[in-house]
Amino acid sequence: MIYFRRMAKLLGNNSVLEPKARRNKTTHMKNAYPKSEEKVNHNISPLAYPEDFFEIIAENVRDIILHARLIPELHFDYVSPSTTHITGYTPEEFYADSYLPKKITLPEDYPLVNAPNWTESGKSKPVEIRWKHKNGQIIWTEHMISITRNQEGKPDTVTIIARDITERKLAEIALRESQQFTNNILANTPHAIVVLNADTSVRYVNPAWEKINGWTIDEVIGTKAPHVWWPDEYKESFLESFKESMKQSGGNAEIMAQKKNGEPYWIEMNWITVKKNGETDYMIINSVDITERKKMELALKESEEKFSKAFSASPNPVCIVSAKERAFIDVNDSFANFCGYKREEIIGHTPEELNLWVNKDDSLKIGQSLRRTGRLDRLEIKSKMKSGEIKTGLFSAEEIEIGGVKCITLVITDVTESKKTQTALLESEEKFSKAFQSSPSSISISRLNDGTFIEVNDSFLRDKGYTRDEVIGHTSEELHISANTKEKSIIRSSIKKHKKLHNEEIQYRTKSGEIRIGLVSAEIIKIGNEKCMIVINTDITEQKESEQQLRLLSSVTQQVTDSIVIADPDYNITYMNKAAEKMFGYSLEEVKGQKLSFFNKRKPTKSEDKEADKVLTTGKVVTVTITKQHKNGSIITCDCRLSPLYDDAGKIFALLDVQRDVTKQHEVEAKLKEHKKLIDSILATTPQGVLVIDKGNRVLLVNKALQDIFHFSSRILNSRTLKEFFPADRYFDLHKAVKSSDGEQYTVEFRYPTEEQEKIIRCVVVKMDGKRTLLTFSDISREREEEEKLYLTDRLVSLGEMAAGLAHELNNPLTSIMTMSQVLTKCDLSEDDKGDIECIHEEAKRAAEIVKNVLLFARNKGGEGGKSSPNDVIKEVLRLREYEEKINNINVVTNLEENLPEIPLDKGQLQQVFLNMISNAEAAIKETKDSGTITITTQRMNNHVNIIFSDNGCGIKKQIMPRIFDPFFTTKDIGKGTGLGLSICYSIIVKHGGKISVKSQVKEGATFTIRMPVFYNN
Repeated sequence: MIYFRRMAKLLGNNSVLEPKARRNKTTHMKNAYPKSEEKVNHNISPLAYPEDFFEIIAENVRDIILHARLIPELHFDYVSPSTTHITGYTPEEFYADSYLPKKITLPEDYPLVNAPNWTESGKSKPVEIRWKHKNGQIIWTEHMISITRNQEGKPDTVTIIARDITERKLAEIALRESQQFTNNILANTPHAIVVLNADTSVRYVNPAWEKINGWTIDEVIGTKAPHVWWPDEYKESFLESFKESMKQSGGNAEIMAQKKNGEPYWIEMNWITVKKNGETDYMIINSVDITERKKMELALKESEEKFSKAFSASPNPVCIVSAKERAFIDVNDSFANFCGYKREEIIGHTPEELNLWVNKDDSLKIGQSLRRTGRLDRLEIKSKMKSGEIKTGLFSAEEIEIGGVKCITLVITDVTESKKTQTALLESEEKFSKAFQSSPSSISISRLNDGTFIEVNDSFLRDKGYTRDEVIGHTSEELHISANTKEKSIIRSSIKKHKKLHNEEIQYRTKSGEIRIGLVSAEIIKIGNEKCMIVINTDITEQKESEQQLRLLSSVTQQVTDSIVIADPDYNITYMNKAAEKMFGYSLEEVKGQKLSFFNKRKPTKSEDKEADKVLTTGKVVTVTITKQHKNGSIITCDCRLSPLYDDAGKIFALLDVQRDVTKQHEVEAKLKEHKKLIDSILATTPQGVLVIDKGNRVLLVNKALQDIFHFSSRILNSRTLKEFFPADRYFDLHKAVKSSDGEQYTVEFRYPTEEQEKIIRCVVVKMDGKRTLLTFSDISREREEEEKLYLTDRLVSLGEMAAGLAHELNNPLTSIMTMSQVLTKCDLSEDDKGDIECIHEEAKRAAEIVKNVLLFARNKGGEGGKSSPNDVIKEVLRLREYEEKINNINVVTNLEENLPEIPLDKGQLQQVFLNMISNAEAAIKETKDSGTITITTQRMNNHVNIIFSDNGCGIKKQIMPRIFDPFFTTKDIGKGTGLGLSICYSIIVKHGGKISVKSQVKEGATFTIRMPVFYNN
């Protein structure tokens, strides 16, 4: 402990101390401090400490303290216990090897340790050095090195104080990596991103934004609204709504914008505002070019106004409900915001289905009032929101008629906050009562005029030793509570003069006669119309009895970088070192007697006070991070360690608070969180699905849009590889793009089946760096569907033009065939030849009708009126297909009801429909490569005839069932089908007042049912 005694000497002890051998932790430190009559430093506290108090302080600091002698050879004469916690090496290992600090220093940091300026006496500045922990890990340390010289001017001793800054360094590294990661995502994201400051100036735009708009980041950075990409005619209107949007947490919109070359285009915006200390810091806007989609929407349909301005703009929640079904017909935005549901979640549902009623009887009250008077006026009702929150509203309703349908308009006035205010007032009164009774301090309320007690708390009764009946209705004079008459008169005069008293130290007497000391505060209050006095007394007897004089701490306490503050068991500050004065800007004289929480930015909560009390009740060390404030107002983040100090009797006589400034470390960590928040904000507003994978194709990051597109859950994606949820055999191109080693951008389109439908997905694959790959997914099913509709429309137009030509070209030879065959039937021929020629004539007529039907379908016009017998047409068609069915081993079963009435459809068209149905059934059976059966049934059902075609073929898949009647849709190979057969059948049946439906199951077959009305001869 030679070093400590030398440091104590610097503070005023002129006596020369003999060097002593190094001691272990159990050795008691001798008194190395000046006696009370000697001249001491003006900062020295006159309070007495135990003899080994300095050693307790040294062993409680978290810095490494090394003191070594350089003459005649290097050796340590003190190593603090904290070396074991930070480096893994014990003090004994340092004593045994004086060169151990150099051995654990990384070779790259040797020049920092051997810098020439360290040999200059008095030079001391922090330097960062990396050490290797005993377990092999690298730790960062910040060194303060001080050199002293002997009378000859040669270096004599060296003091090293090192602190562990590894956590701060790791946080700085993580921040740099996060910044790089964020920049990679922003630079490679295919959709446009712009970040605006709170003053509307441009903070950042990504390359995709530059590509779409034509401006570079250098051209727009720092520019404020109205922005150059806003169309001139909309700038004023945009500016007003834009400023309002920045106040909101986020949103989305579709707006018109213009490029640098003046070209207008449509974008879909998703934005989110990032708050800092409750104020808008910046806004992130994601935009997607939807110009083509807008053009298609305008080409296919016209928009119509759904709501009137008064309805949609009402600040009150308003809804329209059908009077019969009680289902929501329409709601305004205020109603959706009020209940927390989206508009599409509300429309078509009843309040009961949405579980909006807290009390189900409220629905009956509304109905009764409407039936009685036709209206409802401000009925208070509690409603349950989607989040589970209960809101209170005043409901007004009135019956109206919309399009001949009775409806109910319902208007709600939200009074939830006013109800909460009333409840809070009642709770406040209850809290005051509880605080009065549960306060640990003695509190009494007495009348000012005569001093009669009218109320006391339990602490008053415990403190004074009386029961409530003995106190209430009596005065302090009657109970002899005042122990000093002079003090009593001073208190009375002070209250009368200043109307209050604060922390006045007085003596008081308990029921047993014991004299105790208390800190008294009093103030005049009014209860009803009577003046009263409330008195708060805190017993400080034990504190006064246990106060001890503290001794001066050694110089090492002053040299450590950690702030050290000492307080008595009541948390009153009694001492602090120079590091604490420097950290907080106060001198010891300014803070002495203040509570330990004096430096805190805010008052400690009850839970924090309870945690601190564990030091006194259990003797345990409490470690916590607290925000403190410098005298100049600057904020400091401190890691605090509160530990007890014991006297010789084993009693806690003081509290040691060792505080380390970690503000810089926390700032770095806050920046890291802010960058992560930026990434989360971008991903949350990005309409495309985003997926980031590592070199091994394992998922690193995914946004909600991706989960919505593919119906994945976050649980499925965690720790999974790309191949596990995108099979390589089905999405080969996607895997090929991901595995490519160069930096080229790939775009891949593929189909992805879901339970509802098959989606068309576009994926853009970008290599971010050597380790990670960015994939963005967009659902382009809607765009492809619109393109296909336009394409099919064009094909139908072409078909109409072609059908007119075909009808002309085919009708001429068919007319010749029919004419010649009719002439031949009148010639003298055998019965067999004559029958064959008649068949030729009939089939030629049917061919002419088929050509005619194709033309009618293309021109969307009905055929001529006619009638036919379903049973007769079925028999004729089966005769034509008899050979085909025989060679394909297909059995036909007919269940034809006799005396079936005729239907309003001419024979030629009915032949075409039946022939198509039977041909499709044959094809379905042949696809199974096995024999099969076709069952044809006819039956009369009231005023309709049902014709049913069933087969046991391959069946129809569920996902293509909705499209089988679409023109040109076919599942057959190229050249084997046009996709017009079922479409023409559907058109013929529907145009003649009938219906056609289908039921099917894969591998079990299909059943087509044609339902036609019975023909009546008017």
